[in-house]
Amino acid sequence: MKPSYLKSALAAAFSFAVASTAQALTFADALGTVVSGEPASPASEIVYINHLLGMGLNSTDSLGGHNYTHFAIDTSSLPAAVTGGSTKDETGDNHVNVTGFLYLLGKYDGPNGGDYIWYVGNLSGAQTIPTTGFGRFDLSHWSLYNPGTSVPDGGTTMAMLGISLLGVEALRRKLKSV
Repeated sequence: MKPSYLKSALAAAFSFAVASTAQALTFADALGTVVSGEPASPASEIVYINHLLGMGLNSTDSLGGHNYTHFAIDTSSLPAAVTGGSTKDETGDNHVNVTGFLYLLGKYDGPNGGDYIWYVGNLSGAQTIPTTGFGRFDLSHWSLYNPGTSVPDGGTTMAMLGISLLGVEALRRKLKSV
């Protein structure tokens, strides 16, 4: 193996090792909490996230037996959470690949603890979340919401593709006749 190939292989291996290292999210990074976040179904968790998003900075609120606390992170420009394409892990594993998602909800000890909610739209790859929340409760599951939130194409791309194919066909015919 030539030295330049060896250097390239070592650089690639180092890059992969650095890129695959999980980053730690802390409770200080969270948008806020929901205490008594039961039930823990995706539809209910969407309500918790969206209610929290609608609250003011550093505020508290109670709704439907749930106590919400919004931390000092501005959420006024964030889109509403949706259930489509959400994913959930109930193994208690605190390593989460957040690539392509906007919101992460960590559920701590079912009905006894509560939920922490993070905005992860500016992150990618493996993230870790704390394994113990609210002082003493273990992570029971985490959920990710809003995958692939993109604007659908309005048809302009298809029109341009069609015109390009017509141009290629015209060029092919011209070259064939020469």
